[in-house]
Amino acid sequence: MSEAPSSPEDALGQAPSRERMELEEELPFDIPLQLFPDGAFVLDEQWRIIALNPVAVRLLGHSREELLGQVLWSLFPTLLDTAFGTAYLRARAEGVTTTAEWIAPLGETSYEACAVPYGSRLIIFLRDVTARREAEVAREKSVGRLALLQEMTTKLCAVASAAEVVEVIARGALEAMDARRLSVALPEMDGRSLRVLSRESMSGGPGYRLSQVPMESNLPITRVFRSGRPEWSGSLACLPMLAKGMPLAVLSLTFAPLHVFDSADRDFLLSLAHQGALALERARLFDKEQAARAEAEFQRTRLQAVVMQAPLAVCLMRGPEHVIELDNPLHQAHQGDNGLVGQKMRDALPHHMRQGMLDVLDRVYMWGERFVAREYRVAEDPRTGAPRDERFFNFSYEPLRDTAGHVDGVAFFSYDVTDHVLARREVEALAERQHFLYEASTLLGSSLDSVSTMQRLMELVVPRFADCCAVHVLTEEGRVEQLAGLHREPEQARVALQVLQLQPVELSADHGVGKVLRTGESEWIPEFSEGQLAQMARSSEAEAPLNALQLCSYICVPLVARGRTLGTLMLAQGDSGRHYSRADLTLAEELARRAALCLDNARLYRDAQDAIRLRDEFLSIASHELKTPLTVLRLQLSSLERHLPSEASERMRTKVDEAQRQARRLSQLITLLLDVGRIVTGRVSLDRAEMDLSRLVQEVMERLRDVFTRAGCAVTLHAPVPVVGCWDALRLEQVIVNLLTNAARYGAGKPITLRLESDGVHARLIVRDEGVGIAPEDLPRIFSRFERAVTVRHYGGLGLGLYISREIVESHGGRLTVDSQPGQGATFTVELPYRVPEE
Repeated sequence: MSEAPSSPEDALGQAPSRERMELEEELPFDIPLQLFPDGAFVLDEQWRIIALNPVAVRLLGHSREELLGQVLWSLFPTLLDTAFGTAYLRARAEGVTTTAEWIAPLGETSYEACAVPYGSRLIIFLRDVTARREAEVAREKSVGRLALLQEMTTKLCAVASAAEVVEVIARGALEAMDARRLSVALPEMDGRSLRVLSRESMSGGPGYRLSQVPMESNLPITRVFRSGRPEWSGSLACLPMLAKGMPLAVLSLTFAPLHVFDSADRDFLLSLAHQGALALERARLFDKEQAARAEAEFQRTRLQAVVMQAPLAVCLMRGPEHVIELDNPLHQAHQGDNGLVGQKMRDALPHHMRQGMLDVLDRVYMWGERFVAREYRVAEDPRTGAPRDERFFNFSYEPLRDTAGHVDGVAFFSYDVTDHVLARREVEALAERQHFLYEASTLLGSSLDSVSTMQRLMELVVPRFADCCAVHVLTEEGRVEQLAGLHREPEQARVALQVLQLQPVELSADHGVGKVLRTGESEWIPEFSEGQLAQMARSSEAEAPLNALQLCSYICVPLVARGRTLGTLMLAQGDSGRHYSRADLTLAEELARRAALCLDNARLYRDAQDAIRLRDEFLSIASHELKTPLTVLRLQLSSLERHLPSEASERMRTKVDEAQRQARRLSQLITLLLDVGRIVTGRVSLDRAEMDLSRLVQEVMERLRDVFTRAGCAVTLHAPVPVVGCWDALRLEQVIVNLLTNAARYGAGKPITLRLESDGVHARLIVRDEGVGIAPEDLPRIFSRFERAVTVRHYGGLGLGLYISREIVESHGGRLTVDSQPGQGATFTVELPYRVPEE
């Protein structure tokens, strides 16, 4: 074995022999080196790499084949000029373990190497310390930022204006973050925009650029101010400056190139924004305090003039005894005395103080608490307690402080809000009246039963608007009847009934219901004077119960509809002590108008029902009366037709045939009217018998063959099996004829399809035409009397066929329905139950 080189230069001049490499490869370093988590490689005495683990291969940046057997200084010529090279040489020369580090710039890999002598060899342990290095840098950065925050906190505590706060924040943030530009956005006084102060990096020189941004704009600073949440991006950090949860400003930093915000950056900037917000809040409070002090000083210098000229009552009191120091003319007018100065408040206004105001004054003086009262009612003299006109005041007791901030007096401020209170009460009363009328209108329109509706109206009025209430109506015979009445107290209701029995309503009376019915004019008594109730009694027996009602106010208004007085609405107040005003009279008259409409509608409805009943009776009677002469006419025409001589002209025969056809048509129309009369009067009866519906349909089709031929309609029947049930054959024949003639009339020239079905419970006859069809809005009314879905000009008839057909089907317990669309024909379905419905 040749002698090892004494220096790296000697090693560079020697080439490894094959025998030596083979010998070194047999050395037992490779296996234990694999166990090290760091990079490890072995150098022989000639600085050749004779063993290394995979981690070392990765860290040295070459393949294993390229590294083994190579001289270290040949592979890495610059290594000698580094701390690593020095450490390796020292370890071999001195035989001691030596450690060195390679500190790379941030973002690059840093290494730590440990050279350990091992006989003639040198073992190098190489470790990647980038993470440790970055942690140390981050720690140093955090320590520096913490120190900067502490320094800024100290500075922020010392500044007193918003401008100084912004300057401290700008310098600290730009110094710590190396931002290209910093902005601080503060809200303007009107709250509609942000005032933005922008500053370039510290190298950009002093001074700020000022701009304004509308609050509603969609920019990061406005979004952050509105939401109170920060926004982060590669080029921008925008943070709210919050104090007590409210945004005071927005701190914004712009970066170029893009910046990655780690948790330390975010924590620092959030802390900076928080500290700045606290400082801004202190500055704002300081400004307010300064302004308040200046205002207080200004007010003190001009207090006398301001107080004496103020448009509100002012009184200044000093000391714990609340000695009146000053009061202005308006306060003197309110209290009715101009000699209050120098008196203690308890002596000046004794009654007012006994109402609890002295305790309030003491609390304001002792604790410095402001006391405010709104719409305080005053109906008594504050000195004597004697009654006086009701007034309302807004007032406050304000603590007065000396230069040291201690309370040394109380200021009283007051202004009269009586007009405002009365106006608001009037508006509220109007709204209440409108709501009351709305409820009454809803109730009055809910039914045509006048008795029950008026009684429900009484329940709405009492006790909301009256203690007792009654509705009287004038009958057709000229009698006066009480239609409804109610009293809030059942016992008093019996007394009221007793009064009514003792002195019934008389149209000739000088007051009350009779007078209002006779004249049609309202009667209003705001307040009964002494003895006035006794004068209203027409007998000595009625006087006692009338007085027992304890009436204090009264209204009676007429119920007028279409210029006719139908009755009266009487309202009265008793135990409640309330009195009716003119506004109440107006409300009662409006309520009466609506109640009169309800009564009139009920009468009109009854009259209409009577007219309909008379009409239906007339139709029934007229149909019967017309049947007899028509039958005679038809017999005469038949006789004439039979006795026409053979030589009679064709024209004569045609005339007779036309007369017969018109007589038959008239007979059918009279039959329809007669059926309508029977249906309306409930005299329709069914003659049920077992029958085959399919055979009946075939017979009707055969009988109407000429009708189908004239209409040009091909008729098809699908009836695979007999449909046998217990029905009235004549009535069902009438239904089938109506449906088929309608189909031929409205579907002329188009096919007609009939189908019979059965499900064991119901039999169904379905008639389908392909005619003009029926509009959706007309479907609900085609089954009504005298209703049609087409014009009479194009299609004849009375509009009774479907009405009668539906009544006949429903009398069987079945249904008649229709399905149709305009231009697509119509499908009528007759559904008949097999089982006879129970009566």
